[in-house]
Amino acid sequence: MSLDVAIIGRGKVGRALAEALSPVAHRAGRDAPVDIRADVVILAVRDGQLPDVVRAYARHLKAEVVLHVAGAVGPEVLVPFRPLALGQWHPVLSFVDAQVTWEGAAAVMTGDAAAIAMGRRLCASLHMVPIEPATEIDLALYHAALALSANGMAALAASAERLLGRAGVPPEQAATVLGPLLASVARNVGRVGADSAMSGPVRRGDAPTIARHVRRLEQVAPEELPTYRASVRAQLAIAERLAEASPEALRDVGSLVGDDVGSVTVKETDEGGKA
Repeated sequence: MSLDVAIIGRGKVGRALAEALSPVAHRAGRDAPVDIRADVVILAVRDGQLPDVVRAYARHLKAEVVLHVAGAVGPEVLVPFRPLALGQWHPVLSFVDAQVTWEGAAAVMTGDAAAIAMGRRLCASLHMVPIEPATEIDLALYHAALALSANGMAALAASAERLLGRAGVPPEQAATVLGPLLASVARNVGRVGADSAMSGPVRRGDAPTIARHVRRLEQVAPEELPTYRASVRAQLAIAERLAEASPEALRDVGSLVGDDVGSVTVKETDEGGKA
């Protein structure tokens, strides 16, 4: 890609973009502004910092397009850069450091036609999938969905790590156990969709296995029970849609995770497969 890119922001996203795009300029968002000339300037700063950075650089950019990478804010925050083309280019990825696999990831784009076209060029360079909503996107719901998935998944994984430790798995090996498992779920979601990607005892209507889980959690990790019960209730809605287990079996599972559940009374059997 023959394209001059400048990046403002040295946080996790800014560093990862700089690693991938070799920008002609890469500055921290709080640096004193200087004149920047590029085909596209990408503001990779936190949502709350965008208005201040935009005001600071409003008279310093010589570019065709200005993009920001925030997920919860639309391109309107960039209005002080008019008459430049403005857009939101949000890479749908989890950033914890500069080690990012861009290929195959989505980038959701909104804004001016020229900004969308530039976003496509960036996607082509990084081998990403451009997503262009046909109608105005509800950014609050959009960002909530991503936060629930990515950040919620990390929180669930942290709970699972604690339980693995209680179960006897060495702490240094927990990531080795969970990382490939979660990666396989992510691949399946991308391949067959979220509902069909759910496996395990709730999908099967395996109340005896859930009963054993709940009983043992009550005994050794009661602080994890609210998370476990909420997860099972969410899975039940999917299991009902999939309709592979009988309604009676799913009702038995639901009775184990209701808000008023005390001790588990479902009779254990040897039935039920592996998770």
